[in-house]
Amino acid sequence: MINLDSLGDIAMAIRLVVLILVGLVVVGCATTGDLQTMQSDLNEARRIAFENRNKVRELSDQLAISETTAQVQEPAPQEAVVADTDLLTNLRKSQAELGLRLEDLSREIRVLQGRLDEIQYGTERSLGELKDQKDLLMIRISALEERIRIMGTTGVSPSAPAATPTPATPTAPVGLAPPTAPLGTLPGSPDTTMDVPVGPDATASPDSPIALYKRAHELYKSKEFAKAREMFQKFLTTYPTHEYAGHAQFWTGETYFSEENYENAILAYEDVLRKYKQSEKVPAAMLKQGYAFSALGDDKTAKIILDRVQKKYAGTHEAELATRKLEALNKGR
Repeated sequence: MINLDSLGDIAMAIRLVVLILVGLVVVGCATTGDLQTMQSDLNEARRIAFENRNKVRELSDQLAISETTAQVQEPAPQEAVVADTDLLTNLRKSQAELGLRLEDLSREIRVLQGRLDEIQYGTERSLGELKDQKDLLMIRISALEERIRIMGTTGVSPSAPAATPTPATPTAPVGLAPPTAPLGTLPGSPDTTMDVPVGPDATASPDSPIALYKRAHELYKSKEFAKAREMFQKFLTTYPTHEYAGHAQFWTGETYFSEENYENAILAYEDVLRKYKQSEKVPAAMLKQGYAFSALGDDKTAKIILDRVQKKYAGTHEAELATRKLEALNKGR
């Protein structure tokens, strides 16, 4: 015997899945993992809807069989007619109720199918946009790497100006050098907490990693960018797993940025994102990568990166700077 309540449970389960999917889309949880989960839930909801339609067909077939059986039954004896009247009435009432439930369920399935189609369209579009953005960034990084390689073999400096570059305006000792003023960038700098170690370790042996890091940082503050870069690279070669390795790689990028060598700066920042994913310098590296692309005139790529900083690190100083830079770019630099 078919349990009518189970149909309602199935419909309720489908509605719940749809509400969860719609909720994820509305709140903008559009990370790759969330979109893949959404796609999985969508497929599961479609499977349930398909099974539900099969149940509707089965119930419809049973109704038809019941009606046919009632019509072809042999006439009951006179004494059983009265007893069967109530049974027949109840059967017809149950059939009518079942028919109404089937009609309601079919209507709900059509509505849910429409919503599922909308969600699937939105999911596929979001996944496509994320893939396009990733492909664009990877193409840009690969092109820059190839450009640096070619220039390295020809001995030509990859920086745009031939004359001595104008360094960025220096900041406080623990600050991050912002882009130079002519580039249309905004004042302010990412958080650089712990960029210069303090405490007992800071006065350790001159050959210690902290001492080496501090000497490199002092060279950077003195605008001796090439020497600072060499010192930071020595630190990375000697202490590749040190807690300040990510910082050293970031400041390597800053030495290039301060020389207006934006191509190499982008590649150096990319190494922070790839090799030191747990470093606290990751948000700053991503932000400055966006600045560098903008300085090269590639505002499209810059906007993509700055938008990622804004969303991924919401509430941080880097996100605030990314928002302000995006506003400036949207207003035409």
